[in-house]
Amino acid sequence: MMPMSEMTGKPKRPWKMILPLAGFILLFAIWSAYWFFANSAAQALVAREREKLARQGANLACDEESWGGFPFRFEFSCKNPVVTLAEGRTLRSGTLLVVAQAYNPTHIIALLDGPTHVRLPQHAAEVINHERLIASAKFRSNVQPQISVAVKNIVHQTWGQVKALQVDIRPASAMSNEFSMALDGVNVAPPDKPPIVLDSAHVTGTFASEQDIAVTAIATAKADITLNGRGHVSLDPQRRVTGQFTLETNDLKGVMAELDPHIHMSDETRAGVGAMLAFMGKKAKVKLSAQDGQLFIGPLKIGELLPVY
Repeated sequence: MMPMSEMTGKPKRPWKMILPLAGFILLFAIWSAYWFFANSAAQALVAREREKLARQGANLACDEESWGGFPFRFEFSCKNPVVTLAEGRTLRSGTLLVVAQAYNPTHIIALLDGPTHVRLPQHAAEVINHERLIASAKFRSNVQPQISVAVKNIVHQTWGQVKALQVDIRPASAMSNEFSMALDGVNVAPPDKPPIVLDSAHVTGTFASEQDIAVTAIATAKADITLNGRGHVSLDPQRRVTGQFTLETNDLKGVMAELDPHIHMSDETRAGVGAMLAFMGKKAKVKLSAQDGQLFIGPLKIGELLPVY
């Protein structure tokens, strides 16, 4: 039996099969051109930003670095990155991988493998072990980026460990940013001090600069002891904490027992604190303030404060 096209005398139309393929090839060629152009622009932008940071005293060096990700991502890989800051401070980690989807290049994901080696001037290198750090940054024009950082199982050979850390920062206005920090499984041991152990801690607030922070909420928990509050802190010219907090706890004596080893108090001050605790009872709301390098509960001075850095 003859084909219908021969019976009707109509010619075959192979272009119906070729046209979709040609369209796909054309779209792929356009996308490829976009990818190579955008990838080249990204490399130029990163080079300019690295030069700008270098002029400000921050340098990034890699044992090996490469660009890739074609066709759907832009990827920058840096093996054994070393960040050198002013005064000889350095940070060295495992592989750094920075990724952005080609269709959404304003959302950048950074992955950093541990451990991280930190070296301060006139100090030996400190090793901080941690699982892969994941950071996300969303950029918008004329606005500070929205940033999130998450890392698990942070362990320092001397200072202790934190099982999980999550930090989120987003613009609140043209002059300030909101932040949230959550920690789980805190077991930190300052040198020559007993460990500070917390099941969880959560802090939220806003900051206009790294030295001016309004804390809208703070909440910590250890077993049956809870502590909640809010306040405002900044750094004075000597880089000491200054500000005031209003705190509420279900076990004031338990909180002070935890803080006592970390605060330099005379026997007279300790006796005064003990009398105050007996008067206020187990559940209490107190004002904690810091001024001129001194720490107060209400009007009672309980210790001295050293510079933060």
